[in-house]
Amino acid sequence: MWKFLLIAAVATLPPKMELDKARPLADQQGFLDELHARQAWQTTRGRPDVVVAVLDGGVDDTHPDLKGQVLQGPNFTSFAGGGLDISGQGHGTHIAGVIAANGKVSGVAPGVRVLALRVEVPEYENGAFTGIAPEPHAMARAIRYAAFEGHARVINYSGGVPADPEVRAATAEAMRAGVLFCVSAGNAGRDSYAQDTPNLDMTCALVVHGLDHQDQLAGFSNYGDPRGICAPALDLLSTMPLSPNPFNGEGRSRYGRYGIHTGTSSATPCTAGVAALVYSALADARHVSPTAIAGLEVAKILRTTARHLGDTGPNPRYGVGAVDAAAAVAACKR
Repeated sequence: MWKFLLIAAVATLPPKMELDKARPLADQQGFLDELHARQAWQTTRGRPDVVVAVLDGGVDDTHPDLKGQVLQGPNFTSFAGGGLDISGQGHGTHIAGVIAANGKVSGVAPGVRVLALRVEVPEYENGAFTGIAPEPHAMARAIRYAAFEGHARVINYSGGVPADPEVRAATAEAMRAGVLFCVSAGNAGRDSYAQDTPNLDMTCALVVHGLDHQDQLAGFSNYGDPRGICAPALDLLSTMPLSPNPFNGEGRSRYGRYGIHTGTSSATPCTAGVAALVYSALADARHVSPTAIAGLEVAKILRTTARHLGDTGPNPRYGVGAVDAAAAVAACKR
């Protein structure tokens, strides 16, 4: 299971942006401008009844920018730990903030809610902690819970989908129930997606490629399907857990409550956040519950309003193009 800390082993990353303590944090969230999110907020910042499930190693809901934004779901894994974020480098909390933070920093959809579902557990070798990895049975149960009990309209998994028959079955059931999946393309810089991701039903799944600040495919980003979609993947400033990693004592961020991450893991919640804005805008326009809106329709809106990149029309490197929050939300009024 690849995470931020593994990217450097498979691809060369550009220098990480340094946080400027003299500037407001919100001014350093350039990914919101790259997504045209602030323009979309003139129509909607998201509705609290739109829920985005984050499948990861947990989310620290005590962060002040996430208070009231996170719903803690059941822990389906073999690891007990409540709302603790056990992920490497604060992965789960960072992703939750990219989607729905509402404080000193903002998520793409600060009016929606995140449903935190742990699907990953610690791994050890010779008694030493080596990282975390998904438990397939936990992921399958979490997907079903998100779709059928947690009322999630979007499921975000910033990793490669495990090649497991139970996960495939749960994913298919959730898609038939109208849930939209947002998953990462991977960070190996190759022309194929990570793990079992290529076997997803692409009609109701968005596989997210990573862009640099010049709207070019990031050197580390996987690619390979013209139905994919692109989002910012460099230097995303978001929320971080307040406590050190419980297994190796790793400090989460030298900036304290906030940190800067790079990777398709960060691009994926950008797309999930825009999808949540679309669910919200459609629900407002039609005066219906978000649960009445199909993920297939939301995926179509995101694809048809994306900014084309590279070759004319969809192509394997850039998919349908860059997700555009303002254009997607505007399309909900038509």
